[in-house]
Amino acid sequence: MKGESHYEVAIIGAGPAGSSCATMLARAGVRVLLLDKSRFPREKICGDCINPKAWSLFRILGVEDKIHALEIPPVTGVRVHDSFHSTLEVKIPNLAVPFFAIGRREMDALLVNHAAEHGVQVQQGVKIKSIIWDRKWVIASSAGRTTAEYLVGADGRNSFVARLLGAKFLCSGRAGDRVGLQWHASYQRQIATSVEMFLFESGYCGVVNLDGGRSNVALVTGTDRVTSLRRDFDGFLERTIWTSRAARKRLDSLDPSGAIAAAVPVSPMTAMINHPRAFLAGDARQTVEPFTGEGVYFALQDGIETARRLAFRLGKKPMLPLLSKRKPMLANRISSSILCRPALANTLVAAGVRFPGLVPRAFRAIFPRVSSNRMS
Repeated sequence: MKGESHYEVAIIGAGPAGSSCATMLARAGVRVLLLDKSRFPREKICGDCINPKAWSLFRILGVEDKIHALEIPPVTGVRVHDSFHSTLEVKIPNLAVPFFAIGRREMDALLVNHAAEHGVQVQQGVKIKSIIWDRKWVIASSAGRTTAEYLVGADGRNSFVARLLGAKFLCSGRAGDRVGLQWHASYQRQIATSVEMFLFESGYCGVVNLDGGRSNVALVTGTDRVTSLRRDFDGFLERTIWTSRAARKRLDSLDPSGAIAAAVPVSPMTAMINHPRAFLAGDARQTVEPFTGEGVYFALQDGIETARRLAFRLGKKPMLPLLSKRKPMLANRISSSILCRPALANTLVAAGVRFPGLVPRAFRAIFPRVSSNRMS
């Protein structure tokens, strides 16, 4: 066994929740270890859209200038196509902070590197062998033996830490009835700088163009539709997104340029643990519906709030900023309950087209300061 190191906080998982938590703790003077099984940069299943609400958190973390320096073109519109002939279109005006799309490969690497710059000890490509509570956390991994006063599980929706601590799970809807898929395809010419959402009988799909002449495809469907995905990808598309006439008209080839990633469950789920020296953050604590593009925003917010609570327990000052008490993400939960019912989702899109005055309030709940000025 390699030499033992001791930290005040050990964080498992270096995604947005783990990295933001680590950065804020380090800035408060806490000795932090950030562990991840992957090496960065790495791909991560995501819709790759960054909600404008996240900019306030980028500012708190101190990465706002770094993200502006990437010069990513803003998303200029959102179109939602129902299963029939209606399209709800929202034009996004020039905002003080843009709504943009970026691959998680780039975003997560930026956040991890930022944490390291603030003194966080980052260990990548680490395999966890065991985590034991013995008046302190004892973590045995491929990097050696580590002890910590507090443990944070920020290791995603299928969290090893949550399972280890015997978490109880509450799910809105049946936990395993839908699966999320994501892959990169060629640049979609007709979409350009918009986000396009397509509703179909068994789910929905979102497509957005990224840099480097590629697009991100994020699709949610019933688990029964993906049994033959690996051996018959074209057939899978025919049974899902290509059943949408709008998708056939708007999209080019969706053939994957790399691996297809999958995530279960999709329905929002909350994990609860009962240990005075352990926390869950991000998807490990609460998953969100992909449709609203709030995943990264929620993870950052949850990481920062977890850091604030830990800093308080460790007696560190100055205190970190108090956020909005872990917003319940009401719009996200409502969207999830609607999207589980395709007929209802189609009806609401059609109603939005017929009565455009209903649309701005709904979109502002998801995208602040975004107004609707054209529906078709």
